[in-house]
Amino acid sequence: MINIRNLSFFDIFKLKKFVSNVSNEEKFNYLIYFVFYPLMIINQLMPIFIKFFPEIYTISQNDKIKGFMIIQSRKNNPYKWEIKQFLISDNSYELGEQLINYVVSKYAAKGVETILAKVNPDDKNKIDMFSKSCGFRYCLDYQYFLIKTAYYKNRVINSENCIYRPFKDSDAKGVTELYNQNISQYYKFPLSKIPKEYQETAFKGLSKKMSAITVLEDKFSKQIRGYLKIETENNYNYILEIVLLPSFEYYFEDMITYAISQIIKRVCNFDLYFKNNKFHINSETFEKTINEIDNELKQTDMIFAKDFFKKIKDIENVPKSSIIYNEFNGKPVYKM
Repeated sequence: MINIRNLSFFDIFKLKKFVSNVSNEEKFNYLIYFVFYPLMIINQLMPIFIKFFPEIYTISQNDKIKGFMIIQSRKNNPYKWEIKQFLISDNSYELGEQLINYVVSKYAAKGVETILAKVNPDDKNKIDMFSKSCGFRYCLDYQYFLIKTAYYKNRVINSENCIYRPFKDSDAKGVTELYNQNISQYYKFPLSKIPKEYQETAFKGLSKKMSAITVLEDKFSKQIRGYLKIETENNYNYILEIVLLPSFEYYFEDMITYAISQIIKRVCNFDLYFKNNKFHINSETFEKTINEIDNELKQTDMIFAKDFFKKIKDIENVPKSSIIYNEFNGKPVYKM
Protein backbone atom coordinates (compact mmCIF):
# COMPACT_ATOMS: atom_id res chain seq x y z
CA MET A 1 0.00 0.00 0.00
CA ILE A 2 1.32 3.46 -1.01
CA ASN A 3 0.77 6.44 1.30
CA ILE A 4 1.74 10.12 0.81
CA ARG A 5 1.38 12.51 3.74
CA ASN A 6 2.96 15.24 5.81
CA LEU A 7 5.89 14.14 7.94
CA SER A 8 4.81 12.82 11.33
CA PHE A 9 6.82 12.95 14.54
CA PHE A 10 6.66 9.16 14.67
CA ASP A 11 8.49 9.03 11.33
CA ILE A 12 11.78 10.05 12.95
CA PHE A 13 13.01 6.49 13.41
CA LYS A 14 11.95 5.47 9.91
CA LEU A 15 13.60 8.57 8.47
CA LYS A 16 16.84 7.91 10.38
CA LYS A 17 16.96 4.49 8.79
CA PHE A 18 16.08 5.86 5.34
CA VAL A 19 18.94 8.43 5.36
CA SER A 20 21.48 6.13 7.02
CA ASN A 21 23.62 6.00 3.87
CA VAL A 22 23.96 9.76 3.30
CA SER A 23 26.72 11.96 4.72
CA ASN A 24 26.51 13.18 8.31
CA GLU A 25 26.00 16.77 7.12
CA GLU A 26 23.07 15.78 4.90
CA LYS A 27 21.63 13.62 7.67
CA PHE A 28 21.76 16.60 10.04
CA ASN A 29 19.98 18.79 7.47
CA TYR A 30 17.17 16.25 7.20
CA LEU A 31 16.70 15.47 10.89
CA ILE A 32 17.07 19.03 12.28
CA TYR A 33 13.45 19.73 11.36
CA PHE A 34 12.26 17.43 14.16
CA VAL A 35 13.70 19.94 16.65
CA PHE A 36 11.14 22.44 15.34
CA TYR A 37 8.31 19.91 15.04
CA PRO A 38 5.78 22.03 17.04
CA LEU A 39 6.34 24.85 14.55
CA MET A 40 5.80 22.41 11.68
CA ILE A 41 2.39 21.46 13.10
CA ILE A 42 1.35 25.11 13.43
CA ASN A 43 2.65 25.83 9.94
CA GLN A 44 0.58 22.98 8.44
CA LEU A 45 -2.62 24.55 9.77
CA MET A 46 -1.94 27.96 8.22
CA PRO A 47 -3.17 29.17 4.81
CA ILE A 48 -0.67 28.78 1.98
CA PHE A 49 0.17 32.49 1.81
CA ILE A 50 1.25 32.90 5.43
CA LYS A 51 3.21 29.69 5.94
CA PHE A 52 6.58 30.46 7.52
CA PHE A 53 8.29 27.07 7.75
CA PRO A 54 9.24 24.31 5.28
CA GLU A 55 6.74 21.54 4.62
CA ILE A 56 7.90 17.93 4.52
CA TYR A 57 6.12 15.10 2.69
CA THR A 58 6.90 11.38 2.72
CA ILE A 59 5.88 8.55 0.47
CA SER A 60 5.82 5.10 2.01
CA GLN A 61 5.11 1.61 0.73
CA ASN A 62 4.10 -1.17 3.09
CA ASP A 63 4.84 1.18 5.99
CA LYS A 64 8.45 1.82 4.84
CA ILE A 65 9.56 5.31 3.79
CA LYS A 66 10.64 5.26 0.15
CA GLY A 67 11.15 8.97 -0.37
CA PHE A 68 10.60 12.43 1.05
CA MET A 69 10.50 16.04 -0.07
CA ILE A 70 11.16 19.35 1.71
CA ILE A 71 9.41 22.29 0.05
CA GLN A 72 9.40 25.93 1.12
CA SER A 73 8.10 29.22 -0.20
CA ARG A 74 10.72 31.57 -1.56
CA LYS A 75 11.60 34.29 0.94
CA ASN A 76 8.51 36.49 1.46
CA ASN A 77 7.03 35.26 -1.83
CA PRO A 78 4.16 32.78 -1.28
CA TYR A 79 3.50 32.51 -5.02
CA LYS A 80 6.82 30.78 -5.77
CA TRP A 81 7.90 27.65 -3.89
CA GLU A 82 11.17 25.71 -4.05
CA ILE A 83 11.88 22.03 -3.56
CA LYS A 84 14.76 22.24 -1.08
CA GLN A 85 15.43 18.53 -0.68
CA PHE A 86 14.22 15.50 -2.61
CA LEU A 87 15.43 12.00 -1.85
CA ILE A 88 14.10 8.74 -3.21
CA SER A 89 15.28 5.17 -2.60
CA ASP A 90 16.91 3.18 -5.38
CA ASN A 91 14.55 1.69 -7.97
CA SER A 92 11.61 3.71 -6.61
CA TYR A 93 11.40 6.35 -9.32
CA GLU A 94 7.72 5.75 -10.03
CA LEU A 95 7.05 6.51 -6.37
CA GLY A 96 9.17 9.65 -6.73
CA GLU A 97 7.00 10.78 -9.63
CA GLN A 98 3.88 10.19 -7.56
CA LEU A 99 5.31 12.26 -4.70
CA ILE A 100 6.28 15.15 -6.97
CA ASN A 101 2.93 15.16 -8.80
CA TYR A 102 0.99 14.99 -5.52
CA VAL A 103 2.81 17.97 -3.99
CA VAL A 104 2.70 19.98 -7.23
CA SER A 105 -1.07 19.47 -7.62
CA LYS A 106 -1.73 20.31 -3.97
CA TYR A 107 0.12 23.63 -4.04
CA ALA A 108 -1.10 24.62 -7.49
CA ALA A 109 -4.70 24.17 -6.35
CA LYS A 110 -4.01 26.61 -3.50
CA GLY A 111 -2.75 29.38 -5.81
CA VAL A 112 1.00 28.83 -6.08
CA GLU A 113 2.21 30.02 -9.49
CA THR A 114 5.60 28.33 -9.79
CA ILE A 115 7.51 25.49 -8.13
CA LEU A 116 11.28 25.40 -8.66
CA ALA A 117 13.74 22.52 -8.23
CA LYS A 118 17.53 22.29 -8.40
CA VAL A 119 18.97 19.07 -9.82
CA ASN A 120 22.55 17.81 -10.09
CA PRO A 121 23.34 17.52 -13.84
CA ASP A 122 24.92 14.09 -13.21
CA ASP A 123 21.65 12.70 -11.82
CA LYS A 124 20.02 11.62 -15.08
CA ASN A 125 17.16 9.80 -13.33
CA LYS A 126 16.03 12.92 -11.46
CA ILE A 127 16.40 15.04 -14.60
CA ASP A 128 14.08 12.66 -16.47
CA MET A 129 11.75 12.50 -13.49
CA PHE A 130 11.27 16.28 -13.32
CA SER A 131 11.40 17.12 -17.03
CA LYS A 132 9.80 14.15 -18.80
CA SER A 133 7.52 12.60 -16.19
CA CYS A 134 6.42 15.61 -14.12
CA GLY A 135 6.33 18.42 -16.71
CA PHE A 136 9.01 20.73 -15.30
CA ARG A 137 10.91 22.88 -17.81
CA TYR A 138 14.63 23.56 -17.78
CA CYS A 139 15.64 27.14 -16.86
CA LEU A 140 19.46 27.02 -17.22
CA ASP A 141 21.93 26.70 -14.37
CA TYR A 142 23.54 28.04 -11.23
CA GLN A 143 27.33 27.79 -11.48
CA TYR A 144 29.54 27.90 -8.38
CA PHE A 145 33.17 28.98 -8.90
CA LEU A 146 35.75 28.70 -6.13
CA ILE A 147 37.43 32.11 -6.06
CA LYS A 148 41.19 32.46 -5.73
CA THR A 149 41.01 35.15 -3.07
CA ALA A 150 44.78 35.85 -3.10
CA TYR A 151 44.43 37.43 -6.56
CA TYR A 152 41.92 40.01 -5.32
CA LYS A 153 43.35 40.91 -1.91
CA ASN A 154 45.84 43.47 -3.26
CA ARG A 155 43.54 45.04 -5.84
CA VAL A 156 42.51 48.69 -5.49
CA ILE A 157 38.75 49.22 -5.75
CA ASN A 158 37.60 51.85 -8.24
CA SER A 159 35.50 54.36 -6.31
CA GLU A 160 35.60 57.27 -8.75
CA ASN A 161 31.94 57.26 -9.82
CA CYS A 162 30.18 54.72 -7.58
CA ILE A 163 30.12 53.94 -3.88
CA TYR A 164 29.31 50.81 -1.88
CA ARG A 165 26.76 51.07 0.91
CA PRO A 166 24.62 48.68 2.96
CA PHE A 167 21.24 47.69 1.58
CA LYS A 168 18.15 49.40 3.06
CA ASP A 169 14.56 48.19 2.83
CA SER A 170 13.80 51.23 0.68
CA ASP A 171 16.20 49.78 -1.94
CA ALA A 172 14.05 46.66 -2.38
CA LYS A 173 12.18 47.96 -5.42
CA GLY A 174 15.35 49.13 -7.16
CA VAL A 175 17.32 45.90 -6.69
CA THR A 176 14.27 43.83 -7.70
CA GLU A 177 13.96 45.75 -10.97
CA LEU A 178 17.69 45.34 -11.54
CA TYR A 179 17.51 41.57 -10.97
CA ASN A 180 14.43 41.08 -13.16
CA GLN A 181 15.74 43.26 -16.00
CA ASN A 182 18.78 41.00 -16.25
CA ILE A 183 16.75 37.78 -16.68
CA SER A 184 16.54 36.45 -20.23
CA GLN A 185 13.00 36.95 -21.49
CA TYR A 186 12.11 33.25 -21.72
CA TYR A 187 12.75 32.72 -18.00
CA LYS A 188 11.26 35.90 -16.54
CA PHE A 189 7.99 34.40 -15.31
CA PRO A 190 9.35 31.55 -13.15
CA LEU A 191 12.58 33.25 -12.00
CA SER A 192 11.58 36.88 -11.44
CA LYS A 193 11.46 38.24 -7.89
CA ILE A 194 9.29 40.69 -5.94
CA PRO A 195 10.56 43.45 -3.60
CA LYS A 196 9.50 41.57 -0.46
CA GLU A 197 12.09 38.89 -1.19
CA TYR A 198 14.82 41.39 -0.36
CA GLN A 199 13.29 42.40 2.96
CA GLU A 200 13.88 40.62 6.25
CA THR A 201 11.39 37.99 7.39
CA ALA A 202 9.71 37.95 10.78
CA PHE A 203 11.25 34.52 11.44
CA LYS A 204 14.83 35.38 10.46
CA GLY A 205 16.15 33.90 13.73
CA LEU A 206 14.95 30.41 12.71
CA SER A 207 17.20 30.34 9.66
CA LYS A 208 20.77 29.04 9.88
CA LYS A 209 21.69 31.07 6.81
CA MET A 210 23.19 34.55 7.29
CA SER A 211 23.16 37.02 4.41
CA ALA A 212 24.06 40.64 3.69
CA ILE A 213 23.47 42.83 0.64
CA THR A 214 25.63 45.76 -0.46
CA VAL A 215 24.41 48.22 -3.07
CA LEU A 216 26.56 49.81 -5.78
CA GLU A 217 25.25 53.38 -6.08
CA ASP A 218 26.10 56.14 -8.54
CA LYS A 219 27.69 59.00 -6.59
CA PHE A 220 25.95 61.70 -8.58
CA SER A 221 22.54 60.38 -9.65
CA LYS A 222 22.10 58.16 -6.55
CA GLN A 223 20.80 55.41 -8.86
CA ILE A 224 21.49 51.75 -8.08
CA ARG A 225 23.86 50.28 -10.67
CA GLY A 226 24.29 46.86 -9.08
CA TYR A 227 24.44 44.93 -5.86
CA LEU A 228 26.27 42.01 -4.27
CA LYS A 229 24.87 39.46 -1.86
CA ILE A 230 26.99 37.38 0.52
CA GLU A 231 25.53 34.28 2.21
CA THR A 232 26.91 31.67 4.59
CA GLU A 233 25.54 28.85 6.70
CA ASN A 234 28.70 27.89 8.58
CA ASN A 235 30.99 30.96 8.59
CA TYR A 236 33.47 29.15 6.38
CA ASN A 237 31.82 28.61 2.98
CA TYR A 238 30.56 31.92 1.57
CA ILE A 239 28.39 32.33 -1.54
CA LEU A 240 28.70 35.57 -3.52
CA GLU A 241 26.01 36.69 -5.98
CA ILE A 242 26.54 39.79 -8.14
CA VAL A 243 23.94 41.62 -10.23
CA LEU A 244 25.00 44.54 -12.45
CA LEU A 245 23.48 46.67 -15.16
CA PRO A 246 24.75 45.38 -18.53
CA SER A 247 26.80 48.55 -19.12
CA PHE A 248 28.51 48.32 -15.71
CA GLU A 249 30.20 44.89 -15.98
CA TYR A 250 33.62 46.53 -15.51
CA TYR A 251 32.75 46.78 -11.78
CA PHE A 252 32.58 42.97 -11.55
CA GLU A 253 36.12 42.34 -10.26
CA ASP A 254 35.87 45.35 -7.95
CA MET A 255 32.75 43.84 -6.38
CA ILE A 256 34.54 40.53 -5.77
CA THR A 257 37.39 42.47 -4.17
CA TYR A 258 34.97 44.41 -2.00
CA ALA A 259 33.18 41.21 -0.90
CA ILE A 260 36.49 39.62 0.13
CA SER A 261 37.43 42.73 2.13
CA GLN A 262 34.14 42.48 4.05
CA ILE A 263 34.45 38.75 4.78
CA ILE A 264 38.02 39.21 6.06
CA LYS A 265 36.63 41.56 8.70
CA ARG A 266 34.58 38.62 9.98
CA VAL A 267 36.83 35.56 9.57
CA CYS A 268 40.42 34.87 8.52
CA ASN A 269 39.98 31.46 6.91
CA PHE A 270 37.18 30.93 4.42
CA ASP A 271 36.27 29.70 0.95
CA LEU A 272 34.40 32.06 -1.36
CA TYR A 273 32.20 30.75 -4.17
CA PHE A 274 30.84 33.00 -6.89
CA LYS A 275 27.30 32.02 -7.91
CA ASN A 276 26.79 32.71 -11.61
CA ASN A 277 23.12 32.84 -12.65
CA LYS A 278 23.21 31.57 -16.23
CA PHE A 279 19.74 32.97 -16.94
CA HIS A 280 21.09 36.52 -16.48
CA ILE A 281 22.06 38.28 -19.71
CA ASN A 282 25.56 39.22 -18.51
CA SER A 283 26.38 35.76 -17.09
CA GLU A 284 28.66 34.93 -20.04
CA THR A 285 30.70 38.09 -19.39
CA PHE A 286 31.05 37.12 -15.72
CA GLU A 287 32.02 33.55 -16.64
CA LYS A 288 34.64 34.74 -19.11
CA THR A 289 36.24 37.03 -16.52
CA ILE A 290 36.20 34.29 -13.89
CA ASN A 291 37.86 31.79 -16.26
CA GLU A 292 40.58 34.27 -17.27
CA ILE A 293 41.75 34.31 -13.65
CA ASP A 294 41.58 30.50 -13.55
CA ASN A 295 38.98 30.28 -10.79
CA GLU A 296 37.63 26.75 -10.52
CA LEU A 297 34.10 25.64 -11.38
CA LYS A 298 33.15 23.42 -8.44
CA GLN A 299 29.43 22.77 -8.87
CA THR A 300 26.55 23.25 -11.28
CA ASP A 301 22.86 23.02 -10.41
CA MET A 302 20.25 22.72 -13.14
CA ILE A 303 17.08 24.73 -12.47
CA PHE A 304 13.69 23.25 -13.36
CA ALA A 305 10.40 25.10 -13.06
CA LYS A 306 6.76 24.03 -13.08
CA ASP A 307 4.46 26.90 -14.11
CA PHE A 308 0.73 26.59 -13.64
CA PHE A 309 -0.67 28.15 -16.79
CA LYS A 310 -1.67 26.84 -20.20
CA LYS A 311 0.64 27.44 -23.15
CA ILE A 312 -0.74 29.51 -26.02
CA LYS A 313 -0.37 27.77 -29.37
CA ASP A 314 -1.07 30.67 -31.69
CA ILE A 315 0.57 33.88 -30.47
CA GLU A 316 -1.13 35.92 -33.21
CA ASN A 317 -4.54 35.37 -31.62
CA VAL A 318 -3.46 36.84 -28.29
CA PRO A 319 -4.74 40.38 -27.63
CA LYS A 320 -2.26 43.07 -26.58
CA SER A 321 -3.51 42.93 -23.00
CA SER A 322 -3.88 39.36 -21.75
CA ILE A 323 -4.22 37.47 -18.49
CA ILE A 324 -2.86 33.97 -17.83
CA TYR A 325 -4.99 31.79 -15.54
CA ASN A 326 -3.95 29.01 -13.19
CA GLU A 327 -5.17 25.79 -14.82
CA PHE A 328 -5.80 24.14 -11.44
CA ASN A 329 -7.95 26.73 -9.66
CA GLY A 330 -8.94 29.11 -12.47
CA LYS A 331 -7.53 32.21 -10.72
CA PRO A 332 -5.50 34.85 -12.65
CA VAL A 333 -1.76 34.57 -11.98
CA TYR A 334 -0.05 36.76 -14.58
CA LYS A 335 -0.92 39.78 -16.72
CA MET A 336 0.85 40.65 -19.97
